[in-house]
Amino acid sequence: MLDPHELSAGVTIRTKNQRVFVKEQNGYEGGLTNPMSWERTVEKFHWLAEAFADKKLRGGIIDAVERLDTSELSDLTDLLAQVRPTPVFPTGHPGIQ
Repeated sequence: MLDPHELSAGVTIRTKNQRVFVKEQNGYEGGLTNPMSWERTVEKFHWLAEAFADKKLRGGIIDAVERLDTSELSDLTDLLAQVRPTPVFPTGHPGIQ
């Protein structure tokens, strides 16, 4: 049984040449024992989405999420539909190392 105070995260990456990389971590940032601040969440969103959405679109998505209680869900989904499926924008963050 999973202890609700010990959340884990896992990532599996398979390359075109069939190599497999697996990374697992218990108590990741954002877990119940190590909650992530809203500011840190926004910072991570910006660098994770940097290659797929320009700064204006990323800001619009953040604003729409902040207003979810008072606005239509379609406001957010319309913005998410504009996110590129492949990276096209230059990035300034090195990404996950």
